[in-house]
Amino acid sequence: MRGGKNGPVRVRYFSWAEYFSLLAASALLAALPGILYGADRALIWSWYTLYYMLYWAIVAGILCAITAWQKYHKFEKPIRKLSAAAQKVASGDFSVYLEPDHTLEKRDYIDVMYNDFNRMVAELGSIETLKNDFIAQVSHEIKTPMTAIIGYADRLYQKECSRDEVREAAGYILNEGMRLEALSGKMLRLIA
Repeated sequence: MRGGKNGPVRVRYFSWAEYFSLLAASALLAALPGILYGADRALIWSWYTLYYMLYWAIVAGILCAITAWQKYHKFEKPIRKLSAAAQKVASGDFSVYLEPDHTLEKRDYIDVMYNDFNRMVAELGSIETLKNDFIAQVSHEIKTPMTAIIGYADRLYQKECSRDEVREAAGYILNEGMRLEALSGKMLRLIA
């Protein structure tokens, strides 16, 4: 388990303890035939046997180190980079771009995942822009009739008006109210 921003994250590959266990088991298994069949029983713990075991321990250690290095550079590092970018996008930053590590001829699944992530972020960014434009336009379209309704209602409330002025103000209020109703109907159809 490793600590992440969202709590502990389970590591789904060998830990260092498992690598050292693999190292010891590999060295012992590789040296076992030499110990059992290549030396006299009295010489089992001789220098020859210890050097033989040390040789295979070094070979197993080199193989484990190469595997650990490849695991880190080919898997863990790119996945951490993708995780950090996803956290930025989740917090609202749609300017994130992950550069693929390889050219088109040599790309691997990590590069494909980066390209898919970049396309997703671009789509989310355009949706966010559309949403912001929509909200700005809708708020303007709602504000205009509301201002007219409030203005005419205030005019009727504040002073004595003739019958013609009342009719005119009521007509404007009715028209602007119908505009608001039509706008809300369009918004409901857009959502549904």
